[in-house]
Amino acid sequence: DGAYYFTVINTNQLPYTGVMECEFNIAIADADKDFKIFAPDGSEVEYTIIDKYQDLFCTFTPLNLPGAVDVMRYKVQLYIENIPPFGYTNYTVKTGYEYAGETGGPALENEYLKVTFAGDKVNIFDKVNEVEYEDCLWFEDLGDWGNSYVFQPCEGDSPIKAKLDSIETVYANKLKSA
Repeated sequence: DGAYYFTVINTNQLPYTGVMECEFNIAIADADKDFKIFAPDGSEVEYTIIDKYQDLFCTFTPLNLPGAVDVMRYKVQLYIENIPPFGYTNYTVKTGYEYAGETGGPALENEYLKVTFAGDKVNIFDKVNEVEYEDCLWFEDLGDWGNSYVFQPCEGDSPIKAKLDSIETVYANKLKSA
């Protein structure tokens, strides 16, 4: 049904509220869309993806003995609220959502820089100095017949220039995107 579950256990003698790292698997067939995590009361839980990689999950069920399922393994940080002492809370992961990244195209941003992508151009805005650098990512390769100390250009050689070909959103959610 596109739903997955994981359990968070509090092994402490006091109630727990705070950030916790959790891991769970999603079948490859369901991993092409974003997912949301829900608390037992049905409220959405904000999370940040720390790691994501494809893996095989061995399963031993009466229907498939033994079996291996292709999964996408996620390691996330999420905010956990009010797990009772020596208790647990079950969370639901539902797949099938569109990525909720920022509108206006892909961007990388922190308190110092904002990197935007427009077509095959990479633009960087320096927030500290308020300077915009446009179309600033280029790669160039030249042949040479020198050694590690002296550059000797090849006669008749022309540079090979490469530009950004495509941009892909790997994941995007309220707290983090890549």
